[in-house]
Amino acid sequence: MDLTHVARLSKARRDLAEQLAKSDSRGDIELAESLRPTLKHALESLKLLYDDEDVWQAAAQAVAAVDVPTRRLIELVANYPESLPALLELFGYLAPPPAAQLVSDAVRSLQADPADEDPTAAINAINETRQALGQLLEKTLNLEDARPWLLPDIASETIPALDAGVTLATGALTGGVMAATGAAVLPAAVASGGLAVAPMIILGGIYFWRRKRHMRKRNEKLLGLQEQLPLDLVPAARAAVVQHLDAIVSLDQPTIVENPQDLLDLSDQLQALIDITRRFGVSDSHLRTAARQEMLKGNDAFAFDVLAQLPELFAAALKAKGSLDASGQIGQETRAELEKRRDAIKNLGPRFEKKLPRIRPTP
Repeated sequence: MDLTHVARLSKARRDLAEQLAKSDSRGDIELAESLRPTLKHALESLKLLYDDEDVWQAAAQAVAAVDVPTRRLIELVANYPESLPALLELFGYLAPPPAAQLVSDAVRSLQADPADEDPTAAINAINETRQALGQLLEKTLNLEDARPWLLPDIASETIPALDAGVTLATGALTGGVMAATGAAVLPAAVASGGLAVAPMIILGGIYFWRRKRHMRKRNEKLLGLQEQLPLDLVPAARAAVVQHLDAIVSLDQPTIVENPQDLLDLSDQLQALIDITRRFGVSDSHLRTAARQEMLKGNDAFAFDVLAQLPELFAAALKAKGSLDASGQIGQETRAELEKRRDAIKNLGPRFEKKLPRIRPTP
């Protein structure tokens, strides 16, 4: 088993997230192009994990070693959010996000999505994860030929896979170390949970990534489009944006911290909003050019009005996601901005810039 997976994957995740943030902040094609080498390295790190049979076998054995329903794993050790970050750092994890946040996401996913009720079903989830990782790697084989404006979308899909890889590798290593040496080499707070630590962090990370994949599939028709997106897709993009904004502003801010499901839903909705607004409002500037040309020709200006709203909405969604990741809540000012943008986009309708020529009466 390669003991450097955690450090390698977490460094790739950190570097990719930093590059993506730079690209997102300006929507510049040259900055998007700069993602390519970092993204290539991240995918190579995932390929090493995918090919390591020992990691996947150790993960399956760790899950099978605890013969309890998945929903009870979080009950076996009450201090996971306090103890597991030390375990991640022990195996070489580097922020961002902070180790505590990665663990909290995994714990909340395990609380919110206890779908697997026996070790056999949990092992199936591990196999499903490896298959999904293989599909991601296969889809990105031709990364060298990908258009620059598609790279941010590929990066945003790769980062959750890196998170899952970190937790799976950490859990596999933990199970292997505990099985071989007992818990003596691990921090006492972690060791108190025995072998339950390994399957908890493995399955939590898997469920977290599963949620991210499902959310992306809901927007697959929009996100999977290549190069020149036609203007007739703008109404569909607008409808998706409004749907996600409705879900975001409807979640009750005071209660989401206490409800893991609401907090995860809010995070997923924000990420989907970022993906769509990036794709339509930032990455494909030709759409705005085409919409402006249609407006100047005297055709409907609706597409131009919608696209003009998306860059600032994209920036507000990024700010909201950063705040949620850092503190578990969205600031009131940012929340008000999202609601204001939602209302503005909802109220958009057909508009014509060019007036019909006046016909002079024949003398």
